[in-house]
Amino acid sequence: MDGYTQGLEWVPGGAKCDTLVCMFELGRWLGTRNVAWLLVVCAAVRSLAAQERVATAGRVLAVDGKPVAGATVMFVGSVPPLFDRFDPADYHEVKSDEKGRFKVRLLARGDYATWAVGLTNPDGSCWVSDLREVQPGTGFEIQLREKQDVTRMKVSGLDGWKDVGPLRIELGLSTNTVRRQPVRVVDGVVTLPPRPDGLHVMVFVVNRDGELLFAESLNEARMLDGFVVPHPQVARVRVCGAAGNAIANAVIRMEADTRCWGERPNALGGHRSLSEWRVVGKTDDAGELRVSVPTRREGSSYPHGFSMMVASKRGYRASLSGFYGGVVIDGNASASLPEDSVLPFTLEKAATWSGRIVGRDGLPSQNLPVEVSAQMLLPMDRGGFRQYATAFRSATDVDGSFCFEQLPKEFAEVLFHVGMRPSANGGRERAPAFRKVDLKQRFLLDLRTLPVLDLHVLDLNELPARNAHVLLLSVPIGERKLDASTHVLRLDNAGKARVPVQPGRWQVVATDRFGLHWTVVDVTKDQSVAIRLAELHVLRGTVLKDPETRRSRIKFGINMQHVGFGGVMNEGIVPAIGAPLNRWLLGGTEIGEDGAVAFRFASVERTQLGAFAKAAGKSTKFLLTPGSGLEIDLRSK
Repeated sequence: MDGYTQGLEWVPGGAKCDTLVCMFELGRWLGTRNVAWLLVVCAAVRSLAAQERVATAGRVLAVDGKPVAGATVMFVGSVPPLFDRFDPADYHEVKSDEKGRFKVRLLARGDYATWAVGLTNPDGSCWVSDLREVQPGTGFEIQLREKQDVTRMKVSGLDGWKDVGPLRIELGLSTNTVRRQPVRVVDGVVTLPPRPDGLHVMVFVVNRDGELLFAESLNEARMLDGFVVPHPQVARVRVCGAAGNAIANAVIRMEADTRCWGERPNALGGHRSLSEWRVVGKTDDAGELRVSVPTRREGSSYPHGFSMMVASKRGYRASLSGFYGGVVIDGNASASLPEDSVLPFTLEKAATWSGRIVGRDGLPSQNLPVEVSAQMLLPMDRGGFRQYATAFRSATDVDGSFCFEQLPKEFAEVLFHVGMRPSANGGRERAPAFRKVDLKQRFLLDLRTLPVLDLHVLDLNELPARNAHVLLLSVPIGERKLDASTHVLRLDNAGKARVPVQPGRWQVVATDRFGLHWTVVDVTKDQSVAIRLAELHVLRGTVLKDPETRRSRIKFGINMQHVGFGGVMNEGIVPAIGAPLNRWLLGGTEIGEDGAVAFRFASVERTQLGAFAKAAGKSTKFLLTPGSGLEIDLRSK
């Protein structure tokens, strides 16, 4: 029996408060714009933050500032640090009442993106708000800003996969996580949902068994041209051992699309892979298998859309072959196909990595989701490596044990993740933060023995920084990038977080878009760390634009240039962290009605920070240096 059938999965990247909520959130603040009432309501709502879910209320406004009745407000959220790795998106859809008011109960420490859509007009158009972040437990207003016409997209090629059909189409809206929902194909056309700028649309093709066949991100041009389901192409794979002997009954899994990535613009966790893998079959006695591959050809050369595949069998290491910015053969990038065009896989004997987890109650932690993630370093013929983010998943048995037998030899910088189960009081325990693990040693974890890092973060006004994003990064950091494995914390109502951590040195980075603080903590036993945010650097200026250019259409980006050398950059805001951090900060920059803008940014070790602004084909560059008087001209004339 193959190891995957035993729970191993390959992955490429309080009702009691309702009366109080109604009294304060809806009956008071939402009926007036009085600041005093706003403070009262926010205090009342935030007092609920200790619950698993907290009431969040708001009001939808039209362009002219009047309340909008019947608007739909969407919330898509995930819960850091690790729950979103194992749980689906937390999605809510609510309607505004006759005064534009709405309420919803959100996970207290969730990361949520939200937007609002007004009622559909007779011509099919509707008004849509901007995409924004929401802190659960706070009141807010959201304003409709752009009128959108109904968008329809042609879909063809669904009848090309008769062996696994009928195929179905699902659409995904990519925010800080991705929520997929099925859509109807009527006369070869699907209707796309109204959406704000910055919300990525993805199309997923699902077979009759509900498995993902193909996935692709859509841009505006693709929506207009229509979506074509790739035609199947037969590919032959051959699996052999290190001595060249055929391996029968090896499981072949295929990725939906190696180019399918989703940005997480509302969180500092970088990117996550949206790729999924499905079983396409097992090899015969000759170690071979014919599989149908969804392929997009680019020119007459080897098809650039050829999916990555992984071969695995219990007792052997997994092997990757396929296409990822070049042909990959047995984990080697930029390789060449054999003359017979058979895609080869070589399986070496596995080095088993196992472990056991004991919970805080002293009992084995059974049915606990665990994950090993890493960057695959695929060597290239010309030297260097091509990186490919992957992960293996499993779950603990009744005795708390787990076992990974098929980890590829190319794994580097391996991190271990544990998803914590709900606690007896209805909440969820904080997942531990881990540094690199040694795959050559059995991993024994007693959650009672882990030291606890007790963080307390204050904002610029010395108030609890409950809106701050906090990252835990193991030291040394070097050039390690922020990715889905980054440990992201959410603070409670008092600006605090308690997290069990693996002993060692950790860098703590905290920011709320206005202030920033980083420090290095050596955790060997329980430790309390008080952090006060220091003001970020600010560059103030004015954006000049054409009257028809909407402010939400103006995008800001970051460029960084090294200006110093020598030494090891592992205890400051290094380029690997500074780039996504500043990109996230600039992404939240707002432009006033008069064009006034304030760029907040963090300095980076030995690096000159440059930025750019672009809109409607016009772009301009500028340096990020503290000061004022900057003028950004994005006018077409």
